[in-house]
Amino acid sequence: KHVSKQQLITTAELTLKYLQCKEPVDLAILICSNEEIARINFKYRNTNQATDVLSFESFEVNPDSGSYHLGDIVISYNFVTEHSQRFSHDASVELLVLLIHGILHLCVFDHASENEKKEMWAKQYEIHRLLNISVEHLPGENE
Repeated sequence: KHVSKQQLITTAELTLKYLQCKEPVDLAILICSNEEIARINFKYRNTNQATDVLSFESFEVNPDSGSYHLGDIVISYNFVTEHSQRFSHDASVELLVLLIHGILHLCVFDHASENEKKEMWAKQYEIHRLLNISVEHLPGENE
């Protein structure tokens, strides 16, 4: 199933609304291969491996629109298909799941500790519920 640009925008907007982001913001989304995300991961994080999603915060204001650039999200489509098969849901659902996860990272949520992970996963499931996204498990949930 195909995910439209409008579905990505709507998911991002509703996620930001749930997180009570009041300022006008924009963000960039790149969907790429494992090879490309591994290259980006190495360049910016010095980690030489592919991953499902990367988020890069930005603290810039767009001089033309006056909106705050929240950051950039990079999603590996290889991981999208792998996760969708592993967790038995559609790849279009997994793409939205990873987008939400990336936005949460841009809004300073993390999962480095068990408490942070518990809070972040609870937020993800609540956003999924609000957006009628049905998933039984999230990547990294039981790790």
